[in-house]
Amino acid sequence: MRQMKGTNTSNRFKWNKSSLIETDLYIKLYIAALNQFLSPQDKQSLFMISKFFTDGAAEVGRNRFLLAEYYFKQGEIYYGNAGDNSLLKQVITNVYDRSKSFYYHRTGNSEKAIELINNTLLNNKLLEEKGFKFLVFDRIQQYLNLARVYFSLGDTQKAFELLIGITCFLIQGKTNLLPDLNENFLTEYDEELRKTKFSLLCQILFETTGHLQKIKDKEQFFSESIQYFSGVIEAANGYVIFLPEDKLLKKWILTLSYFYSEKYKKFNTKAKDYLKNEPPFYNGLPHRSLEIFLNLIP
Repeated sequence: MRQMKGTNTSNRFKWNKSSLIETDLYIKLYIAALNQFLSPQDKQSLFMISKFFTDGAAEVGRNRFLLAEYYFKQGEIYYGNAGDNSLLKQVITNVYDRSKSFYYHRTGNSEKAIELINNTLLNNKLLEEKGFKFLVFDRIQQYLNLARVYFSLGDTQKAFELLIGITCFLIQGKTNLLPDLNENFLTEYDEELRKTKFSLLCQILFETTGHLQKIKDKEQFFSESIQYFSGVIEAANGYVIFLPEDKLLKKWILTLSYFYSEKYKKFNTKAKDYLKNEPPFYNGLPHRSLEIFLNLIP
């Protein structure tokens, strides 16, 4: 049995490799792209081989590493005989690298996990240029996973830099922190992609917020969380609004600006006003987290 990392730092940010790609909308976009670019035979090969890799990742999540290794090895055999279609191999590689990086992360091989995540980032960008534009969101998910690896290594500065970069991109459509996310994709989004963008932004923002709020020492909480929220608050001033929920989220972030500028009386008033007058969204997490911030006022 492989050994899992057990430090408090690594446990604060659990791997969540497939939260985006399991959504109905994302699957719809994925299938539509496959229908456009791959033959029925190639699609059948893709689904058959990919299932070995996704099953392997699922077993990693259950801590059944020997079974995971079996699935990966079987998938690798079929992958080696997948034929000469370069696009098919590219799409299979995308699934493999993303799944196997999870295995390496959970078995303590951070170097290989980082290598495969970086492979996925590059491969996604190449696929986006071939018509799979929605994979920009998977690329963001991979940066999130990369941040988790750096947290497990104790490199919180690098981890927060990545988190700020992807959050800022989803808020403004661009970021200078990550070289391959410095183009503004927002103008190309249709309504469905804008909903996907908002959902992913909330996932990253409130997952990060939730884990930070688990830090019991208030001084440590402030020193770590300000690394993230200082960049997010700055980006919120240029928030590109598409959905009604975007307005609510922008107001939520700007309300926190009073907390992190230590204007606690003003924050108390603004936060209570928000809780009273703004409708809940994203399963009520913004409201619940704001209540926790109120309890953290010195």
